[in-house]
Amino acid sequence: MATRSEQARAVEKRSAILDAATNLLLSEGLKGVTHRQVASLAGVPVGSIGYYYSTRDKLVATCFERLVEGRRAAFERAVADGSDLTDPVHLAEVTVDVVACGLTGRARAVISAFIEAQRENSEVGEAMERDLVELKEMIAELLQRAGVEQLNASRVLQIVVGTAVTEHHHNAPVAAVADLLRLAGT
Repeated sequence: MATRSEQARAVEKRSAILDAATNLLLSEGLKGVTHRQVASLAGVPVGSIGYYYSTRDKLVATCFERLVEGRRAAFERAVADGSDLTDPVHLAEVTVDVVACGLTGRARAVISAFIEAQRENSEVGEAMERDLVELKEMIAELLQRAGVEQLNASRVLQIVVGTAVTEHHHNAPVAAVADLLRLAGT
């Protein structure tokens, strides 16, 4: 019985560390993800971070893996619900949700974190390159399902990223993509 309880506490501690690291990543950027700050936010000893994640890169990579899982879930929701993707506003909302890893309200923070990580010369940066290819494939499939042949995934992604980074209104990326889709005649 004690082993199960210890395992449950270990799972909770690991989850708290990952939650804290992801929150710091989205609020402070990569520089905010330090063992000390993560431990403080998670309410665990600093040594616990190294126990569960041998390096900072492993911790950061796990944060991004979690975000990408959210992206995949948002994509699966978009294609599984059978909704009408021919509506430009709905397609824009779905696309932004996928780009933002299911965290549409934090699209700017998510996109900024991915941009910052892409510059890393580590396994994190390499993973970002693979994630970018996968993201473009997801957007391309959404466009294909919507019957949009005039636009490519890269262009749509550029609009989402540019608008999320430069505009302060949380609906700006959706509005920009919807406008782009309307201009393309969808």
